[in-house]
Formats: sequence, structure tokens, C-alpha cells
Amino acid sequence: QQQTDKSMENLQSRIEKYKPLNPFEDFFKYIFINGLSYDEIDFSSKAVQRFIVPDAWNTREDIAAGLKRLAYSAATNSSIPTSDLIPEGYTVFIRQFPRYLGEPMHHHSDALEINVILQGELIQIINGNTLTLRAGEICFLAPEVSHITRTYGDDSVVLTVFIYRNQIRQIFSSVRSCDSILVSFLEKIIYGKNYLPYIICETDFDEELLGLIMDLEEKQKRHHPLTNRLLVNGIEMFILSLLIRYPDRFSKGTDVSKSDADIVNLLDYIELNISTVTLESLAATFHYTPNYLSALIKEHYGRNFKDIVSDIRLRNAAELLKTSDDNMAEIAEQAGYADKSYFHRVFKARYGMTPVEYRRQNKTEQ
Repeated sequence: QQQTDKSMENLQSRIEKYKPLNPFEDFFKYIFINGLSYDEIDFSSKAVQRFIVPDAWNTREDIAAGLKRLAYSAATNSSIPTSDLIPEGYTVFIRQFPRYLGEPMHHHSDALEINVILQGELIQIINGNTLTLRAGEICFLAPEVSHITRTYGDDSVVLTVFIYRNQIRQIFSSVRSCDSILVSFLEKIIYGKNYLPYIICETDFDEELLGLIMDLEEKQKRHHPLTNRLLVNGIEMFILSLLIRYPDRFSKGTDVSKSDADIVNLLDYIELNISTVTLESLAATFHYTPNYLSALIKEHYGRNFKDIVSDIRLRNAAELLKTSDDNMAEIAEQAGYADKSYFHRVFKARYGMTPVEYRRQNKTEQ
């Protein structure tokens, strides 16, 4: 018992080293606390310049460029390329997930993502399901799966492992003989037409497993030519240990095809980007041609893209009229209508009254 207590104490001590916010997290906490929007950040201001601090991997210029890319991604709800997350020459890499980052809906078409929760909790929205993961839990996310990942609070510590798809084959070859949800998950990534979007493993806060991930994250800072091989072998050992220790502790999402998963995520994406979304931008995000996506939307929803967008915008406008004191031009813009006159026409056609009349009637009723 004394040995177990000592091991747990040592693990907690190691986790403490991740507690101080790094410059990226300080930057996003500053935005979060001050209620700023990502598209109004002045990167030349002293308030922002103090977050641009070089580290073992990045120069001051790299940090500044990275902050701008992250802010742009959050502002436009667009994905960050995997090549920005895995350095050149690596097929596996481990990063601490940035606290306070309002991560947009995105996916990694060429990489598996593993989130290891060391402390606090992590919120993941996957295929319309909201998962709250807590210390000791591990979540595997398949390539192509659109998701939103967020964590708030200085005490939350999450390490994220990224593995390029071509590296998954080697790991799978080491475990393929095992009958497990995890093995099926990896096999479907490589060979299947359908795939499991995610699986979760509960480890009871296994200090040896969690310690292994922290060891690998620490060792990857050495910049040695063999570091990538060390990471690959280490993650393979991590997965083998999960299979041996927790064979019955895996839970999973439902098998889906890429098009089915995308259909679940389309409306979420449209809602998040309602003021700017176009059929072309939606098609580019989900890697379809506009014509094919238009037909897919019609097939699954029974309505075309334009009608869906119009419904959401008018619904949002009606809510703003009831709950805010913004003027008509501001509400039209927030709802995604650049032309105020057009907004008045479509609103009256839908609700049988002008926006002014709707506000007056609903404000009185409240």
C-alpha cells in the first residue's frame, strides 16, 4: 500500500509540471477572460506581444505565426493541418492540449488522435455526441471524424498523441491477433469501408500507463534522430498495455461510413458558421464537390442547402429580436444577411410581419 501511495504521489508531482500555462494557453485565456472575438485581435499590441515567447521547438516568429493560425482557425471555424501538429520527420508526436482554446469543428484526414486525460476533464463533441472525459480516461479518435475538443481551467491537463495513418499499420500488425474493440478500431481505420468514430478506455488512473505517456512527451524534446522510433515503440507499448490490463474497459461509438458521419456534422457546421457559410465553403470543409454535396443534403434532409441556411438564419434573427436590443441592421448582419432590405422581405414572408412588428409583439408578450 505504501508503494502504491508513493507511486501515486510521484505521478501527481509529475502532472504538476504541466500546470503552468504556456504562451499559447496564456494567449487564449486572455481572449476567453476578456470576451474578445478572434477576428478583432491586434497582434501588434503590447497585451498580445507578451505571449510571444520562444520555446524548445519554436522561435519567436514561429510562435507569432502559430498564434495567428490558431486565432484564424477559431475565427473561421476551419481546421489546422496535421502538418502543423506533427513536426517534419515525425510520424508520432505528443502535445499538451491547449487549455482555453475555442477549438473549431475539424478533422484529421491523415492521423489518429489519442487524448489522455491526466487531470480535470475534457469535452469532446463527436458526431453530435457530447462526451465529458475525466482523469484516467483515454479517447481514441479515428481519422476523418469531425469533432470539437475543449478544456477550460488551469488545473486540467490533457496530453494528445497524433499518429499518421501510415504508422498505424505497424502498430496494428503487433496486436492484430487480439480480440478487442481497440484492435477492431485500428483494423477499420486501415481496411474498413465503415469505421468506429471513437473508442474510450477507463484506466482507473493507471500510474504506470499515464507515466509512460509523460515519459515519451519528455523524451521527444531531445531532438535525436532516433526520437521518432522511440515514440513509435513507446506508443505501441502503451497500446499493448491497454489491451493486457483493460481488455473489457473499452466503450465505443456506432459504426459509420464517412458520408453518414458527415451528414451528422453538416448541420452543426452550418450552425457554427451561419453568417458566412456557403455551399462551396461547406463542400471544401467536408471534401466533396459542391454538386455532390448539394445532392447529398437533398437526399438526407429533403431540402436544399439554401432552404436549410435560410431557416437557421431566420430562426436566429427571430431569437435576437426577442432577446437583444440590437438595431435591425445589426441583427440582419448577425443572422447572415448583408442586405437589410432583403432581410425584411424574407422575414415578413416567413413570419407574416416585419422584424419591427415581430419584436414589438414578442417583447410585449414577454
